[in-house]
Amino acid sequence: MNLSPDYLIERKRNKTQLAKWKIFSLLLIIALVVFVGKNYSSDLNIASTSLQGAEVVGRIKINDIIYIEGMKDYSRIYTQDQKIMTLQNLKKIEEALPTPPFMRIHKSYIISLPKIDSIGKNDITIGEQTIPIGGLYKKSFLAFIEQQQLLG
Repeated sequence: MNLSPDYLIERKRNKTQLAKWKIFSLLLIIALVVFVGKNYSSDLNIASTSLQGAEVVGRIKINDIIYIEGMKDYSRIYTQDQKIMTLQNLKKIEEALPTPPFMRIHKSYIISLPKIDSIGKNDITIGEQTIPIGGLYKKSFLAFIEQQQLLG
């Protein structure tokens, strides 16, 4: 065993740096938990249109969302008992939703992963609705599903 003064000084320096990194990592984790806790909401704020064309601002419980369909500058949010047309595009809604449980699987669709009934080669089924899996999203979606099956 090397007990030279230089070795002991270097060993003490490494232990000090390791302790600093552990403290830094712990503080970073705490900051992340606080940040996520403050910014996560169980509701999604939406701007929707009424039948008369007037803008209505409301909230939807995130757990109630089954899937979301994008239509250029509008989106339609599907829940168990209603369809809501919004004045927000799909990208803006995607940024507001937590991932998981929501995942974009097509340029026009975001789905709630727990609501999936079956997964086909190129589509998924939620209830009686079949939703295509887009080519750009297929690889990441299937990798995510495979990873969840390995963990579960």
